[in-house]
Amino acid sequence: MSGENPPKRPCSGASDPNPYDKYAHIVDASSNPLDKEKSDLSYEAPTKQLSVPKPLAEPSFLNLVPHDELIRFISDFLFHNCVTESLKYVEIEAKIGHIVDTMTGERLWLPVLTETIINSNELKIKFESNMTELQHKYFNRFLNASFEKSQIKNKGQSRIPMKYRHTKEIDKFYNNVSFGQGFQNRVRITTDKKTGQIISRLIKTRIASINIFSPRTQFDWRLSVNVEMPFEPRPLGALVMERDKDRLSYVHQFCQIDLSQVISENGSKTHELEVELLDIDELKKHGNAASLGQSNNFENIVRIFVDNVRILVRQNITNTH
Repeated sequence: MSGENPPKRPCSGASDPNPYDKYAHIVDASSNPLDKEKSDLSYEAPTKQLSVPKPLAEPSFLNLVPHDELIRFISDFLFHNCVTESLKYVEIEAKIGHIVDTMTGERLWLPVLTETIINSNELKIKFESNMTELQHKYFNRFLNASFEKSQIKNKGQSRIPMKYRHTKEIDKFYNNVSFGQGFQNRVRITTDKKTGQIISRLIKTRIASINIFSPRTQFDWRLSVNVEMPFEPRPLGALVMERDKDRLSYVHQFCQIDLSQVISENGSKTHELEVELLDIDELKKHGNAASLGQSNNFENIVRIFVDNVRILVRQNITNTH
């Protein structure tokens, strides 16, 4: 199943605003979306006027908002692996799928009721980043609808429009004669399916990852920090694998959502959904400011990235079998 494209809109040609100037407007703990919703239930107006509660003057008895533990852990994880380590060619991505118990072959079960980060060293688990074709179709329509809504300009309600791209590519994986035949050393050459033009040559190496178990939703997710090292043209080893990749990409601010259908050499299809954090240099800049005790948006960037993943994971998809 190839993805559906959102309806085309004329391009304005205007330059994009700097997304990092808008964090304060996006992360606003005081805003409540329920305030904007209207009930469609009919009811009788009360005869006695209700008193309106006073607005909360302070967030706590210390007049501060305690940190979100999951966001703080992920922020520390990214700070350590991206800022402290000073790595080049860093990729940060969250894949959506299931944490699988390798003893049973089923999705992991734990006696917890809300999302939590798993200590993977204490469990025999693996992560599978796949979904059904019907789930893929749902996300395609959901993301297309989200794209359309972001283009609408209402008075007093400015939106940052999403961008959209549909690509069809071929990935070929080769053994690396310089560094051995391990999976981490494979060279991936990506070409445009239509023109045959080489898009990238790289070696992708995973640096670190954490698994987030989400028992109240249909999906879990894995956050990974990788290095995508450019590979200069040189002799290659044997061709190991080839895959056909049909990808729909939706970009909003510094996050890119990729919905992909991958066809392997034997004709089997897999469907994948992932979110990538763009502009790693900007993230590092805020991380360095944080390490110096200066004003920064490091944790706000991480929060928005995580919230985008949460929105996808929490979609209530029915009739998917």
